[in-house]
Amino acid sequence: MLKKGIFSKVFGLMIIISLIAGGIILVIATIRQTSSMKESLVEENKVLAEVAAKAIETGYLDFSWPLEMLKKISDSEGILFLWIVKPDGEIFLADNPEMQSKVIDDPFLGSQKLVASDITYHSQRIKLIVHPLEIEVGKKPWNLYLGASLEPVEIAQRETIFTGIGIFILVVIFTALISFYFSKGVTQPLEQLREGAIIIGKGNLRHRIKIKTGDEIEELGKSFNQMAKNLMNTLEDVEEAKAKTEKERDTTLAIINNLVDGLLLFDKENKLSLVNPEAERLFNLKKEEITGKLIKELSNSSLKPLIELLEESKEVSRKELKIREGLILEVSTIPMVKEEESGTLVILHDITKEKRVERLKTEFVSLAAHQLRTPLSAIKWTLRILSDEELGKVNKEQKKYLNRTYQSNERMIGLIDDLLNVTKIEEGKYVYQPKLVHLEDLIQAVIDSLKPEIKRKNIELDFQKPKEKLPEVKVDMEKIKLAIKNLFNNAIIYSQKGGKVTISLKQKENNVKFSVQDSGIGIPEKQQKRIFTKFFRGANAIKKETEGSGLGLFIVKNIIEAHQGKIWFESERGKGSTFYFTLPY
Repeated sequence: MLKKGIFSKVFGLMIIISLIAGGIILVIATIRQTSSMKESLVEENKVLAEVAAKAIETGYLDFSWPLEMLKKISDSEGILFLWIVKPDGEIFLADNPEMQSKVIDDPFLGSQKLVASDITYHSQRIKLIVHPLEIEVGKKPWNLYLGASLEPVEIAQRETIFTGIGIFILVVIFTALISFYFSKGVTQPLEQLREGAIIIGKGNLRHRIKIKTGDEIEELGKSFNQMAKNLMNTLEDVEEAKAKTEKERDTTLAIINNLVDGLLLFDKENKLSLVNPEAERLFNLKKEEITGKLIKELSNSSLKPLIELLEESKEVSRKELKIREGLILEVSTIPMVKEEESGTLVILHDITKEKRVERLKTEFVSLAAHQLRTPLSAIKWTLRILSDEELGKVNKEQKKYLNRTYQSNERMIGLIDDLLNVTKIEEGKYVYQPKLVHLEDLIQAVIDSLKPEIKRKNIELDFQKPKEKLPEVKVDMEKIKLAIKNLFNNAIIYSQKGGKVTISLKQKENNVKFSVQDSGIGIPEKQQKRIFTKFFRGANAIKKETEGSGLGLFIVKNIIEAHQGKIWFESERGKGSTFYFTLPY
């Protein structure tokens, strides 16, 4: 019994195709054979009818009927009858005397064309040949009727069918044998392929399929072998990559676990997925207690201040956070995106010690500045008394030195004022008395206070006021005036004699936009990122030996940002600078 698989399918298909093809060929051959025999019979009888017609026509003319010839024709094998029929259907002459003088009713009577038709005669299928004769009575032709039996054709047809069936059976048997061996030749290598695929699928990638057919199936087997080889190489690469990944993971975990900063990793669902030992120490928690919990579920732990910060500001980049007394952290968040995975890494840097040192430094600077301010003010007062000759006359040379000393003392007082401002900024105590003012009036007051310096350096000043009065802004007038003065003073200091300074004030959306442009030395591109830091001065400014403590722009930036404003600048070395800031209404 054949296994119901690809073999039985191929074998069955070939047998069915053979049966269908053989049957069609047999039917076509039988039909063609029968048709050919019928055509031969018709042609043969047409010839007999033609010969008989010529003889009858000749006998009619000379009144000598060729009875013997007609007798021979009618006695021919397969000829059933031979009649000469008048136009009215009467049989004038017949091979069978009993039919003579009988009248027939036929649609072909009086036909002037040769007709061959299949009819039934005495329950027998015959071929009727109707041949017109050149004998006319009443202008209607006579006809020769010749009836030929179709029995020989039917016998030959049956013999053809039986012979065809026999040949067909032999062909089917022969085809079945060929199909069997062909199917075996096709399915046996496929069975080897199937078994090999099962073995390889079970993980034995070293197994090789051995097929020698010299055709596409052999090529398919080679492809399977190559696939197994590639899979084995890929698996080795995967194992190697896995080992490398595990090694990198172990290294990464070792680094994370030994970092001096705390680390917290939240996944895309805001679940805490990683906690390093330093974070455990900072918050006095065990990672087993908090790992896997949603960020909202951590609000009841010592992480509460951090969670509140993260929920309050979704895009925290770096911010200081006091966790408790004696612990201040710098919190940095970094979005982690890898393909479809995402999350947030929170870095916790302990800055308690730095903040303590910074606070002590600020306190020292504040104390020192306050302590220096009193004697410097006394020196200023004394120098002014001496310079004004209230204690007696001074000569020109003495007055010159007194003025220089007075200017140096003023610079020292300015530095002390800047230091005190910086300490106030660092303590967060800087904007005291905000009130509504017109910024144009503050700018004009600053310009008026610096007119002597503008005149001394022959600076061309252009104050571009708005055509209409701008709305008032709510600011600490003293601090904003200081910011404008520092920016304006820098523009004067760093401009060449005879240079130009342009001050502009305009409305931009819901803000007042201020700008001051100079034609001075500009800021080197590499140093522009540090321009708003403490004690920074450009290299070209130091070489020019201009005055300055490096605190002015730091103070300006903090004043503007304390008023919810923004400050920025544009500068090119040797071509001047333009500083901008905006303040909201």
